[in-house]
Amino acid sequence: MVELLVDQAGEKQLIVIFTESSTAPDELKVIDARSGKLKFKRFKTGNKMILPSEQWTKLRSTSTIGDGYKIIIERISSTDQYKMVEKTVEQRDLEQLTVTEPYDSEPIPNAATSRSLTVIDERRRPWTFDYRVTRRGRVLSGPQWQNFIRDNIVRVGDTVSIERNDGHGYPAE
Repeated sequence: MVELLVDQAGEKQLIVIFTESSTAPDELKVIDARSGKLKFKRFKTGNKMILPSEQWTKLRSTSTIGDGYKIIIERISSTDQYKMVEKTVEQRDLEQLTVTEPYDSEPIPNAATSRSLTVIDERRRPWTFDYRVTRRGRVLSGPQWQNFIRDNIVRVGDTVSIERNDGHGYPAE
C-alpha cells in the first residue's frame, strides 16, 4: 500500500507528495478501476510527483480530489527494478541483518536513498527498519529489527526473504 498526499489539485495537473520515503520513484504506474491507467512521474527531485493533464482530467471526472486529500494505492504491479533479498540468519544477524550477496545494482533503491525500509510481514504488520549500504553489504537494523526478530521468533538458520510484491510493501518471511 502506498499513500499519496495531494499537494495541489490544479486545473491542469495533480501534484502529490509520495509519503513512503523522502525520494519518490521516477514513475508510479497505477490502474484505477474507473479512470484506467495512470502514470505519476517524479517532479524534479525529492518526494513530489505529478499526474499529467490528460490523466488528471480522467481521474477528476470519476473522483472528487482536492488539496490535502489522501490517495491510497492498494496494489502496484512489481517492476524488474526490484530484486528479492534473501539471507540465512547467522548469530550476528540477530542484532542487525547484513546481506553480503553481491548485486549488479541496488536491489531496493528507495530504501538505499531514504535509509529506511518498510516491510509487511505475513500477518500484514508493517515494520520499518534502518537500511544502509556498507562495504560488507546491505544492513537492516534498529529497534524495529529487534522487535521483528523477537515477535517472529527468528532463529539462527532461518531464512529471511524480502521481495517486492506491490507498491512499497515488501513482504518479510
